[in-house]
This record gives sequence, structure tokens and C-alpha cells, in this order.
Amino acid sequence: DSCTSDEPVRLPRYARVNTLVASVAQVVRALRREGFTQIPTPSRVSAPPVPPPGRLWRDAHIDSLLVLPAGCELHCHEMVVKGAIILQDKASCFPPAALSPPRGSISVDCCAAPGN
Repeated sequence: DSCTSDEPVRLPRYARVNTLVASVAQVVRALRREGFTQIPTPSRVSAPPVPPPGRLWRDAHIDSLLVLPAGCELHCHEMVVKGAIILQDKASCFPPAALSPPRGSISVDCCAAPGN
């Protein structure tokens, strides 16, 4: 059966840069100081490729999204704690990118909580 496999699926760790707090360049520089190397974004993507350990790249579709190795533990990282990066799956990054509100506008997300 082509839908089953004994091998676990390994998805990359996505980190969205909160550009209200830090720039993508600042976050990449900080990660480089910790031993990461930025490599070019893969040009062909048929499935979510996973960067090798110690490598990262910028996402091909969302400018402020960094792609890191699977299992990269960042939940207690200083940049997460300070709000410079937000750990979320890639699909959650598309709505604000598609909305692309103009600077200074106000948006209300009325679907974010149960019961709305």
C-alpha cells in the first residue's frame, strides 16, 4: 500500500521571524553565531525537504519564514521567549501573507478562538 510506511515522516522546523521585533537578517546572524550555516533555498520542492543538521534556509514562499532541521528544539530559545521568532507550521503562515495588510492597518481575527 503506497499510503503506509514504517519510516516516520520528518518535517522541518519552521520559524517565522516576527519582523516587528527583529529582521530576518538579525535572526539569521544570531543563528549563525550559534553554529548554523545558511544555505540556498532548494529550487525544486516536491515534498517538504528537511535541511541537514546545522543548516537553514529561507522559505521559497514566505519571506520571513526560516526552515531548520527536523527536531531542532527551539521552544526555550531566547529569540522565541523574546518574540523575535515564532514556531509554527508553514500552513499557519499563509493567511497573513495572503492578506498582506498595508502598514498601519488594523485586522481582527474573529476565527482564532473556539465558539466564534
